[in-house]
Amino acid sequence: MRKILSNILCKFYVIDNRIIRIFLRKMINIVDGGQYYSVNLRKILKKYHNVEIGIGSYGSCFDPVKTSPNTKIGKYTSVASNVHFYTRNHAYWKVSSHPVFYNKLLGNLKNDTVENTKLEIGNDVWIGQNVVILPSCSKIGNGAVIGAGAIVTKDIPDYAIVTGVPANILKYRFSQEKIKKLNEIQWWNWSDEKIRKEATKFESVNLFLEEFYQGENDN
Repeated sequence: MRKILSNILCKFYVIDNRIIRIFLRKMINIVDGGQYYSVNLRKILKKYHNVEIGIGSYGSCFDPVKTSPNTKIGKYTSVASNVHFYTRNHAYWKVSSHPVFYNKLLGNLKNDTVENTKLEIGNDVWIGQNVVILPSCSKIGNGAVIGAGAIVTKDIPDYAIVTGVPANILKYRFSQEKIKKLNEIQWWNWSDEKIRKEATKFESVNLFLEEFYQGENDN
């Protein structure tokens, strides 16, 4: 019954009205039991907003006002409130930087004259409150941590912890050897059943690697 109701709500999303779409996203979120595993929330974001979000990820990334088109977010990524993902700047090099002169949605143009760049965010990323990610950043690696209030202006490597304005690397969560092994294991691609079963083994990275690292992907 819930699945049928969720599918019906999705059909109404074709109505191009901001208030109606906000209401529909909220209802679908409730009916599907939350953002973590909602298939339909992910479908409408991809179809209507060109935003891809992996299973297990949650947060303000589900708001298309804060998450620009051409954004792809991996699995099990945690996004705090009021995080903004930008894939396009205002056209400051033109006579006017106002979007009415480059954004076709505002009615003056047939086509956009400033394209959205691509932003790829990995799996198991933690993005703190009030973070701003600018178009000059195109990739945030697996396992990265971005401290609250940071402004990200460049790419972030796997498992790096960054803070500040502009964001700089503070340290890495683990050694490069352990990072390599975690990327090979790719636990985020495990089935939900396996993740639930092995949840207690996520407490220690050393024990986790001893248990699951075999020198190749262990999916």
